[in-house]
Amino acid sequence: MWHQHHRDTSRVRRLGLAAIVAMLDALFSTATPVAAHTGFESSYPAEGAIVTEPVELVTITFTGDATPVGDQFVALNAAGEIQQPVDVTTVDNRVFAIRFEPALASRTVGIRWNVKASDAHPIEGGFAFVVDTPPPSAAATISPA
Repeated sequence: MWHQHHRDTSRVRRLGLAAIVAMLDALFSTATPVAAHTGFESSYPAEGAIVTEPVELVTITFTGDATPVGDQFVALNAAGEIQQPVDVTTVDNRVFAIRFEPALASRTVGIRWNVKASDAHPIEGGFAFVVDTPPPSAAATISPA
């Protein structure tokens, strides 16, 4: 009888260990891909936004760690001309501040980005916004009160 009880206990231990291993495997297999996926989260100006002043600073936020690669971040005007940023900074590899000089002032501005996720997977994308500034002649006709 003791021999039978010992075999049952051993089988329960093996099943318990197998269940724990399976549970840990499930936890890590679902957590790892989520942590590795990086995607575009948001930007300022946002996609389709209309801003009323030239844009010197564009910010892009990613859902995971990203490393700029290739052309990194560029602006395109309606004529298809490319403007490189003068500075790209990040503190956490998720939010990037991209500074342009001169400020982006053409009517429609497209921003293209090219980054590498922490798992070395390259991702790229873009968004566009409108810079709707008043014509210079309107500002010149305003006289001080």
